[in-house]
Amino acid sequence: MVTRIMNILHFEVISDLVVEFEGNFDLELFHDSNYFEGWQLRGDNGFYFFTLPRGTYSD
Repeated sequence: MVTRIMNILHFEVISDLVVEFEGNFDLELFHDSNYFEGWQLRGDNGFYFFTLPRGTYSD
């Protein structure tokens, strides 16, 4: 089963990420730490996206 991504929202100031899929399904990633990584997202071909302490991000 393949589900298409309809929209991606990145709230840069607080580094939260929302991925909206077809069928009214959302994946919400919240950054809630000032001292540790908040969330990590990994994908194909070595894709790796994560938040650093205080909400900054890196890829």
